[in-house]
Amino acid sequence: MRAISVALLGIGIIVLIGASANEQTCSRAAKVAEKLMVARQSGVSLEDAMDALVSSYPASAQKHVRKLVMDAYSIPRFSSTEFQQRAVAEFRDDSHLACLKVLQ
Repeated sequence: MRAISVALLGIGIIVLIGASANEQTCSRAAKVAEKLMVARQSGVSLEDAMDALVSSYPASAQKHVRKLVMDAYSIPRFSSTEFQQRAVAEFRDDSHLACLKVLQ
């Protein structure tokens, strides 16, 4: 199940950043994923995250942004700093890897 979600995430990231995606754009997408998970782990509500992030993308990309937000909020919010940092790093790296795999 996680592999399917990561693959869909990669495709969604490519749609978000456009057809001219390259490794640099995957790095930028990973930073967006990282900031999203930091917000998740900091206690930002799903509604606030959805409103802030989705509205910053064109209508054609909003479906994929919603999926990214839902994926982030499917991961539990941890109470310890160590587990929060691990969740952030894993989500960022999974997003980056998914994007790079779509480029191949």
